Amino acid sequence: MHLLAFTFVISVYGASTDFTPTTSGTFDSNVSGNWDNGRPTNNGLDDNFTMSFSGAITVTNFLSAGGGSLNFVRFSTAGSGTLTVISSAGFDSNFGLQLNNNDTLIIANNSTISHGNNAFGDSGGTLTVSNSASVFINIGANAVQNTGTIQLTSTSGQTSDINYGQSTGGALNNSGTGTIIQNGTGTGTFVGNFGANSIAFLNNGKIIVNGGTLSIDPRDAQSSGGFSNAAGGVVQVNAGSTFAINRTTAAWNANDAPNVGTIILNGGTVTTLEGGSQVVTHTIRNSGTIMGNGTLAFGLFNPANTGNVIASNGVLVVGQVFGNNGTWLAINGGTMLISSNTDLGASVMSNGVGGTWRIGQTGSINNTLTMSTSFFNNDGTLLLGNSSGSGSTLTIAGNTGIDGKTFTNSTTGTIAGRGTFFFGFGQSAGQSTNVGFINNGSILAGQGGAGSLSFNMGDTANVPFSNSASGTIIISNGTSLAVQRTANAWNNATLDSQRIGNAGTIIINGGTFVSQAGNGADASRLILNGGTIIAQGVVTATNSWRAGLENRGTIYVTNNASVFNMLTSVAVTNRSTAQIFLGGAGGAVGTIVATNIGQNGNSLFNQGLI
Repeated sequence: MHLLAFTFVISVYGASTDFTPTTSGTFDSNVSGNWDNGRPTNNGLDDNFTMSFSGAITVTNFLSAGGGSLNFVRFSTAGSGTLTVISSAGFDSNFGLQLNNNDTLIIANNSTISHGNNAFGDSGGTLTVSNSASVFINIGANAVQNTGTIQLTSTSGQTSDINYGQSTGGALNNSGTGTIIQNGTGTGTFVGNFGANSIAFLNNGKIIVNGGTLSIDPRDAQSSGGFSNAAGGVVQVNAGSTFAINRTTAAWNANDAPNVGTIILNGGTVTTLEGGSQVVTHTIRNSGTIMGNGTLAFGLFNPANTGNVIASNGVLVVGQVFGNNGTWLAINGGTMLISSNTDLGASVMSNGVGGTWRIGQTGSINNTLTMSTSFFNNDGTLLLGNSSGSGSTLTIAGNTGIDGKTFTNSTTGTIAGRGTFFFGFGQSAGQSTNVGFINNGSILAGQGGAGSLSFNMGDTANVPFSNSASGTIIISNGTSLAVQRTANAWNNATLDSQRIGNAGTIIINGGTFVSQAGNGADASRLILNGGTIIAQGVVTATNSWRAGLENRGTIYVTNNASVFNMLTSVAVTNRSTAQIFLGGAGGAVGTIVATNIGQNGNSLFNQGLI
């Protein structure tokens, strides 16, 4: 393992007391016989652990007697052994600390490492700060450099912290070989504030949050955004843990915190604090990669043509999004959950097999996601996630460059939920965006509670809504599926290729299919069926068709007591190639109810088979 290294000059050996045991075991530092010049006390000596040994040695009660003031503490063992020294009372080192490979120092009480003199030196050891201890690192006009391992450990209600605010030579740098680990259920903090000083924090190495909260607190520092995760830096936030950046109002107003490296979430949370309180609108500028599953409780900003956000192996909850750039992917069982109104119009979006984009959480809070103008193929799941209210909206940004194109829900794709898919803007701020839609996969309208899943095709004439031969639409649980067009499109786009059509399968199990002109239902608009419609619901379930219908395929109303309620007020035509099956085996009785047809003198016109 590696650990803390700072810019420093190694202290020249002065008067000292050296630890002498070399056999494996646990030894008490207060036993004078374990030292060549008596036990360490408040004597201003160098305290040295420089023996060569194999095996494992643990030293307890280091500097628990005599006030704990010393000149320098040196951990520089040789051989293959491992040394662990526990300071439960803490200590005060005038000239600092040297901590080498295979050596571990555990500080469990308030301590000061250096008083602006030399530094903290390390060639690969481990420093652990635990039990609400505060450790002050003061190396004067030098910058703190960590090239080894720092562990902050605390239980619930405890805060273990390192204050580097007296080291004014530049940002604390967790170098490329450095590792910082937060363990336990409490809080670990790096504080860059001391008096009038506010010192930034730069991560070029690894930060791993295994539990509790790790807070980086550069306070009022404005250089490097207060906290910067550099190109080689990795921040990993594991299940149930939180990584937080805490700054003042003035610092957040001056600039945002940049991520150029990688942030990995394995069920954890990344958030922003102001004066110790969570403010989720403060921004992290992402030019690197944020990936995994967990919660992004901050304002996310991707600069133009940079920044990757990848949901994988679970749900990635995305809070506030500022700017509409970057690359956004849902892969490998990942769900990108958009929990606020979000515009990704200029981004690159992808939804691969096994990926899900979810807009809106449960409940009635309605969110809108504006999709990338390059996103025209869905291989995963698009889910409008509200469970009540009018639902959320997924829409395409207005852009003349995509007018007349077609969005495809592929054979592996699923579209589901409660709300509106808005593909046809017509003229939106001068941008004509009328995108067609082909379903080769599945559409599921079954959220219940009198909800609706709508496809608004606007003024689209080119393949306005087509359920292809491989496509399946299921409408159930009291839900409506609506296809909406402008009156102009319904009236003038009359070629078969310009009509709403079904060549696949539509299953209605206690739901309703609805045609809409503008914002309201219009049961007179013609739908072409060249595929299969199955009215499946029985008993109290109502299978309703609130649109015109020309049947060129097959309609099944074969479950016993199933009813196909045709609510259209215009003629229904059953063409010569078409079939309607009422009832089934074993005396099953199916029924078509079409009383509204006769209101205007229209009828069910049959050229085929009933």
